[in-house]
Formats: sequence, structure tokens, C-alpha cells
Amino acid sequence: MSEWSDLWIKPRITMEQQKKFKSGKSRRETAVQGTNDSSIVSKCSMAAAGYFDDPFLKEFVSKTAKRSPLINRGYYIRATAIDFLLKKFLSSDSKKKQILSLGAGFDSAYFRLKSQGLIDNVMFCEIDFCDVVKRKHTVISTNSTLNSLIPGYFTQSEKDDPLIEINTDEYKLLGVDLTQHNTLEALLKICGIDFDNPTLLLSECVLTYMTKRCSSNVIQWASETFSNSTFVLYEQINPNDSFGLFMQNHFRTIGSALKCINAFPTMDSQLQRFKQLVSLNVE
Repeated sequence: MSEWSDLWIKPRITMEQQKKFKSGKSRRETAVQGTNDSSIVSKCSMAAAGYFDDPFLKEFVSKTAKRSPLINRGYYIRATAIDFLLKKFLSSDSKKKQILSLGAGFDSAYFRLKSQGLIDNVMFCEIDFCDVVKRKHTVISTNSTLNSLIPGYFTQSEKDDPLIEINTDEYKLLGVDLTQHNTLEALLKICGIDFDNPTLLLSECVLTYMTKRCSSNVIQWASETFSNSTFVLYEQINPNDSFGLFMQNHFRTIGSALKCINAFPTMDSQLQRFKQLVSLNVE
């Protein structure tokens, strides 16, 4: 078939179509990023109500809001479970450790753990969309409560890549889409991440916003890339009970549907998913 006939059968996307595609993708990404803003306010409400001790959450919130007791309790369970697993990992005998927080948003775990003296010989790397990490860096750069907890923050060398917002020996902040594995892996190498060191990868209500294929690819990429890794997943389940139906409708309404919740609706289905994708023990 000639080049011309091939072009006729498969016409190139016009500039107008490209703009529409990018605009649609941008709207979806913005909606997902908006869940970060809502989540950090809820976490702040939970901490202010005395459920969980984290004085750094409020540093990322310009305007607080009081959530219902049900929301506070839900976020308390979430915060406590993740805090327990992070501290368990940090207390292991390994000399050098790494934590990769996938879709970190405005999470304050690094600052909380650092203030407690638990970040020692640890690389803590946070990853999210570019817009989110730029906003987070702006907060950190103008807040001495936060930047004083990052050794070497004011003596960093120039950025090796525009997607790297912060790159100190201890704390990294990267702006990259988690589905872009090659770019992500290249950035991690630039930042000095060692793929053979003990590594905890944290996904806190992140993969559920991806398609089944994309989210499973992230898990498989992590398993194949890190030779000594722990993957901590905290995600919504039980989509078909009364609360699950309400929750799904809420996220659809705000434009950030839970794309994976029906593919992996239970704890058992999540366990089976990991067992199919990785060759390590799954709990």
C-alpha cells in the first residue's frame, strides 16, 4: 500500500482534535488531583479532633474544615494503619532503606517521621503529577517548619531534570505520571535510588483512579524493578454495599471515578491480583 493511501485510511489527528484530547485528559487529571486537596483537609480535621498526632498536616492547608465524626474515624484508621507499616519497615535491621510514596499529594509522613527521629539513613521519595508537586514545593519553600526538616534543602545543586522539584540526600520530590515507567525509572536513577536496597512503595488511594491495566502495570513494574521491595496498598473496597454505592457516585460526580474498585472489589480479589503479578509473599 502506498504512503498516500495509508495516510488516507489513517488520517493524522488535527490540531483541534489534539487540543480536545489534551483538554479532556487535563480535566481528568485535575479532578484526580482535586482528591488530594479534599483528602488533606480531611486528614487535618482528623488530627485537629485528636484522633492522630500529626502537627504538619495543617502546614499544607490554607483553610481548615471540620469533618463529620464518621469521616474523622475513617481517616484515623487509614492514618494509623499506614503509620504502623511505615514504622515497622523503618525499624527493620537493614542499614539503608528507601520509601517511595506513589501519588503522595500533600502527605506529611516524611516530616512527621523525621521529627520523630525515624528517618536515619533513609531515602524518602514522593511522586505525583507535576502540578501537585510544584504546589507542594511552593509550600515547603516558604515554610521553615517544613524545610528545616530537610537536611541540605538550601544547598541543593541545580536540578538535573525539570521534573525533579527537590533532590537532597534524604528527601526527593518528583513530578511524573506513574504510568510513565521509563521516565519515572530514569528520574529515580538520577536521584540516586538504588533498586537493590530494601524499598517500601506506598500507594494510598492512588491506583484505584487508574484503569485496571494501568494500575496493574504499576504493581508489576515495581515488582520487576526493585529486587527487595514491600508494596503497601490502601484502597477502597466493597463497592456494592450502601456506602460503596454512595462513594462511587460521589467520585463520579466530581469527575474522578474509582476505575478499579469493581475490578478488585474485595480484600481477597486484591490479594489474588498481587499473587498473579508478583512472585513474592503477599499478605
